[in-house]
Amino acid sequence: MVKTHKLTIDDVKGDRDWSALERDLLIECAGEFPAYLRDRDDLPTDTNDPDRRVRPQLVRYLLEGGCKSPDGYRPSRRGVQILGGWFDAPLDLKDVKSDLTLHLRNCLFKHEVSLMDAHLGALFLNGCRAEKGLKLHRLQCDGPVHLNKGLKCLGTCDLAHAKIGGALELNGGTYDHGDNTGPAIQLNGAEVFREKMMEEMR
Repeated sequence: MVKTHKLTIDDVKGDRDWSALERDLLIECAGEFPAYLRDRDDLPTDTNDPDRRVRPQLVRYLLEGGCKSPDGYRPSRRGVQILGGWFDAPLDLKDVKSDLTLHLRNCLFKHEVSLMDAHLGALFLNGCRAEKGLKLHRLQCDGPVHLNKGLKCLGTCDLAHAKIGGALELNGGTYDHGDNTGPAIQLNGAEVFREKMMEEMR
């Protein structure tokens, strides 16, 4: 059996201070409310505001339950909720196993987003901008997957062989894979246990 290392809060923080948005996430993660900065919960146009930076390891750490160390944090059942952040590295959530919801709204992804072979309670990426596509191959969600309400995906949205226990909502999303051949949204082999809602999709 291959032993995997679970992140601690010290692993995540490293030698960099928390951004203002990260600090709010750590404060709010045990409660009901999302992390956001007042008057800055819209979609960032660029990565120039350091207060809105989010390191991807922090999302993985919380989805995997955090840690019990004296300086550690534990998320509530509502999961990980962030509004208006930008991610400073690829959002690598491959193989994450969690019953929590990941709700990222109005977030900017300049790097790859991958949830291949992940298992979540639910996934919401409303209003986000993913500039390297969305790798959701073999994603399993017990509840819904919402990729709508202003989401812009530049590159393929790969949901091939995904298993979604709730609704898959794509209405109001924009999917543009540029010069790549094939479909902008890949649903080959996907299983959705409620009706796919694609009206208004452009």
